[in-house]
Amino acid sequence: VGHNGHWFQNGYAHSIDERSNAWKIGVGYQKGRWAFEADYRDLGEYNGVARFVSDKNYNVDKHTCYQPCEPTRTGWQNGSAKGVGLSALYTMPGRISPFLRAGAFVHHTRFRSYISREQDPLDRSLYVSDFEDNFERIGVRPFGGVGVRYKNLDIEYTFYPDVGTAVTAYRHISTIMVSARF
Repeated sequence: VGHNGHWFQNGYAHSIDERSNAWKIGVGYQKGRWAFEADYRDLGEYNGVARFVSDKNYNVDKHTCYQPCEPTRTGWQNGSAKGVGLSALYTMPGRISPFLRAGAFVHHTRFRSYISREQDPLDRSLYVSDFEDNFERIGVRPFGGVGVRYKNLDIEYTFYPDVGTAVTAYRHISTIMVSARF
């Protein structure tokens, strides 16, 4: 049983795509070593697919299936997060200048989970979405980043804690971005 009380079936094929394209566009003001920025950020999507047997053919306590043991159902998950970032940066001296970022992310997070009916596991038109995991949330979370700046080019690692959901792998998000300043 997972940390959220949901059971999962061992030994069945699943795939999780945790990599996605993220982007941002924004405006800022710099005075000396300090900069202040406001931007719109799209952190991309999380997708997962799994095949498994129906509930009636799986023993949750022993983590084994009853016969037949062939997967008859397909599950699919999708999550996304986007919103407005407000942050302050402190740039250290040097030709290649390290910098630190701290801010708040006003985000819209969406998560959906679908499962096939048993009649035809590969027909997406038969998927149902009645899980309590499905939700949309608008919230504010802190975020932080570190990076280096060379002329008008930045490379930055940013971490967004608890922007996603508590019940899925799409919970904490981190990005590596290359950006140009004009």
